[in-house]
Amino acid sequence: MNKKILVFGEALTNAHILRPWAIALELAEKGYDIYFATQKFFFKLGLKIPKTINLIELPTSIESAYFIEEVSSGRFPFTEEVLRKNILEDEKLLNKIMPDLIISDFRLSLAISNRTLKYKQATLTNLYWSPYAKISRPIPRGHIITKILGGNIGDFLSKFIQPLVLKHLANPFNKILREKKLPLFKNLLEIHAFGSKVLYCDPSGFVPHRTLPSHHFEVGPLCHYFSEYCNIRLDRKSNTLPWIFIALGSSGCHKYIEKILYSLSFIKNPIIVATSKNISKKKYSNNITFCNYIPGNIILKDSVLFITNGGSTASYLALSHGVPSLGLPVNIDQAMNSMLVKKHGVGDFLYKLKPDALRKKINFLINSKDVKMNCIRIKNQIQHHKSCNSIWNIIKNA
Repeated sequence: MNKKILVFGEALTNAHILRPWAIALELAEKGYDIYFATQKFFFKLGLKIPKTINLIELPTSIESAYFIEEVSSGRFPFTEEVLRKNILEDEKLLNKIMPDLIISDFRLSLAISNRTLKYKQATLTNLYWSPYAKISRPIPRGHIITKILGGNIGDFLSKFIQPLVLKHLANPFNKILREKKLPLFKNLLEIHAFGSKVLYCDPSGFVPHRTLPSHHFEVGPLCHYFSEYCNIRLDRKSNTLPWIFIALGSSGCHKYIEKILYSLSFIKNPIIVATSKNISKKKYSNNITFCNYIPGNIILKDSVLFITNGGSTASYLALSHGVPSLGLPVNIDQAMNSMLVKKHGVGDFLYKLKPDALRKKINFLINSKDVKMNCIRIKNQIQHHKSCNSIWNIIKNA
């Protein structure tokens, strides 16, 4: 009898659906019985589903648009009400399937439901959300503190405020744990790192950290895109220069796109913009191509810069091709990753989209030999560290 693996892909943003889906596909090929639990929109994508993958709808999951709005505004969407619904759904699903292993990406309710059921659980997350990370965590620009005091003062105060904020965000979880008479979490970071195995989807050494426990692993980035949606014909219009790729993802601020294109008027490179938003294309030059979606791994093979929302999925995909990224973060997750990208000299970021500052950063990232060398160094590291192979070896022994 094949081992049963229940994979939770919370479709809050693209990253939290792409990473577990990549693992589900890999494990299905190896003969495991895969149960992939996600939101209903995933069913409408028209993906080719292997026979060994069973799709399960999660009706109580937070809607992506609501999650993005709440997080971008500095609010926490995992309220006590949301958690209680998720926990009931978790328990019902786990008792029905009785999996040999759970793989979870941002299904935070499992930190409560699986405390009592005690199934083996491998949790996918980023190391900057770990209690063992040694980094500063900025206050999101949409938060009331930065709105009142400004971003620079907010960043200065963050090292004093963030420990209190992270402890406060664990309150909805701890209230339910008290009712169940279970040990409490110290803060939100412990919730993100809950599991019998914790898999950090970052390049090794990219996030500074203290010594990790024996059940925590740096498995490397999971650079996966939905290749089924590659139906665009790329036309350079006789321009042989590498592309500049603009894709702000599901959680980026798409109103930035027109400002970005205005700032790129000095660029001779062909530009490709992936967005589902309606943009008047007539006012832009012929070297700009628009599409609803294009797999990043296709366009980044011949790109010189990736302009993103600053999240780890996009920046790591760019680095896997040796390409720098310019992040435009709107939430704390994107801001933390953007700061690390800049620290390693493989990109930069902007909180406020000022044309002159944007042009200056773009020009630097495109032309800097040091940036290119840093990107190639991490590209080689990512290629050497095959994520799915690392995860497979961990799961075999789970």
